[in-house]
Amino acid sequence: MNTKILLPAALAAFLALAACGDAPAPTSEATESETPTVSEPETEAPVSAAAPADEAMDSAQDAMQAVQSQMGAMQQQVEAARDQLQSMSDTDKQAAVAEARKAAEDAARAAGLGDDQIRQAGDAAETAAKQAMGGE
Repeated sequence: MNTKILLPAALAAFLALAACGDAPAPTSEATESETPTVSEPETEAPVSAAAPADEAMDSAQDAMQAVQSQMGAMQQQVEAARDQLQSMSDTDKQAAVAEARKAAEDAARAAGLGDDQIRQAGDAAETAAKQAMGGE
């Protein structure tokens, strides 16, 4: 989700800065008194324009690295959960299904739902837990 927002925003900022381009060079028609005053800001302008572009690119690269590290961490968590699921006994799986049903029913009660809706929430949680554990 973050990459869907951050990457296009960073790209748009980069393109906007790239579109600005360099400032035009001073013409030879300028007087001698104006030339030193005008030339100093022009030499500083490209440097200051390049700095935000570099910062934007650095920020975009940092964001991409952060996303990649988060994706790697998520993959490790999924693999750990899969390994844990394989090591669970049948009684542990049944206990986890019962716990999921109870948690769903308690949440439905806390939300002020009726008895039928509480039972439906429990049934849905039980079915989802069984499917996740490779059961029925």
